[in-house]
Amino acid sequence: MGSSGSGKSSLLKTINGLYPFEGELLINDRRLSDVSGEEWRRDMGFVLQHSALFPHWTVERNISLVPRLKKWSKKDISFRVEEVLDLVRLPYRDFARRLPSQLSGGQQQRVSIGRALAADPAVVLFDEPFSALDPITRKSLQEEVLALKKELNKTFVFVTHDIGEAFMLGDEIAVMQGGSIIQKGSPQEIKKSPANEYVKSLIYEAHS
Repeated sequence: MGSSGSGKSSLLKTINGLYPFEGELLINDRRLSDVSGEEWRRDMGFVLQHSALFPHWTVERNISLVPRLKKWSKKDISFRVEEVLDLVRLPYRDFARRLPSQLSGGQQQRVSIGRALAADPAVVLFDEPFSALDPITRKSLQEEVLALKKELNKTFVFVTHDIGEAFMLGDEIAVMQGGSIIQKGSPQEIKKSPANEYVKSLIYEAHS
């Protein structure tokens, strides 16, 4: 987490293999340098600030994008779409055939989360996915992401500028400033021992 321009979205895109970097990037002992960027990204979910759904595709087709690219069978894709829609609380019979324009903003983000989960990735990246939503919808989706994280036992890397959101969702938080990580730890550790005045100001903001 960090303020605008701190480098948090750039870090997320680096993890996704979109930005060049020095050093090594490993996930479950698998190196980015050993596979193509395309293969790396297909094995990782990504939820953007705006849903970025294909407007002319149905909900079902949007969610099935990566499984189709990975050449799953039609039967497996159909089963997975229904399963994922259930996970994000959009019943298949009511939503599978709808277009994004027929959904609310919150529903579109649920579909975006479903698309990120569709190929059962080990890691899912979230780039401020709820910042454009109204407070009630945002709170509801925060609670559902927290429940999904616990239920699915996956690694969620979540970018936010909202320290309250970070404290709610994070097991470990990396606070960024000026392109660098200035403090990393659990919410409790950061609250107890903020690294500098900037981190103190974020904590004060969360409780004001």
